[in-house]
Amino acid sequence: MSAQTDLYGVYQKWRNWSEVEHQAIDSSDWSLLDACHEAKQRLQKSIIQLTEAAQSEWVDKGLDKNVQEREIRVVVDELIELETRNGRVLADKRESLRSEQAELHDSLKRLRRVQGSYANSRGTAWQSYS
Repeated sequence: MSAQTDLYGVYQKWRNWSEVEHQAIDSSDWSLLDACHEAKQRLQKSIIQLTEAAQSEWVDKGLDKNVQEREIRVVVDELIELETRNGRVLADKRESLRSEQAELHDSLKRLRRVQGSYANSRGTAWQSYS
């Protein structure tokens, strides 16, 4: 196999992890999301090494570097789109969770006020019977 073929294989793994990442965000599975990020981090080293090796192969085979890089750029652009999509989905999810948290916080404050009202009136009622 060539380094360029291997590089495309690693890019495919990245794409697969990006799809799993999208599912993890949708389902709020944060441990899976962490696993996706860790897997992608490990792939980065391979991408760098294989890119360098592929560039050397192009020189050895007398291939036009610009043509080869344009072909790879198409794949990389697709991966960037997936990353951008996942970033938007994550930002939307984060905002939704912040909003939900704020609503829960407001509800808790209201419940505490209600509880305080009943606690004060109950204590007064018991004292009047003593």
